[in-house]
Amino acid sequence: MTVDMVPSTSTYIDWVRGWDLASVEGEGDWTAGAKLGRLADGRCVIGGMSRGRWGPDRRDAVIAATAQMDGVSTRVGVPQDPGQAGRTQVLYLTRELAGYRVVSGPETGDKVTRAEPFAAQVNVGNVILV
Repeated sequence: MTVDMVPSTSTYIDWVRGWDLASVEGEGDWTAGAKLGRLADGRCVIGGMSRGRWGPDRRDAVIAATAQMDGVSTRVGVPQDPGQAGRTQVLYLTRELAGYRVVSGPETGDKVTRAEPFAAQVNVGNVILV
């Protein structure tokens, strides 16, 4: 369901913006950050999307600016790639986002499999797109 604004009956929404990171400017994979919320009745809200093909410096600046725009009540989710490099990236981004609630965790399985539970909720009408 598409709406112009979040339903007014929603006094509290648990927001998170989850990022999928890339690091090539111009061509190749996209960095994307979807802002998702959960309403008190259990439905999900897609509250916004940010995406681009940015190099690491610009990507990290966009993530920080987006966190500022979303506000401190929105959690910032960053993936943790396997190995030391993933832990280092999470540590770096968490430091860059001081004052915001940063959550991270390892990604397991392919993207299609990880998207299936959300797709099921879309299919039964439990997702609102602003």
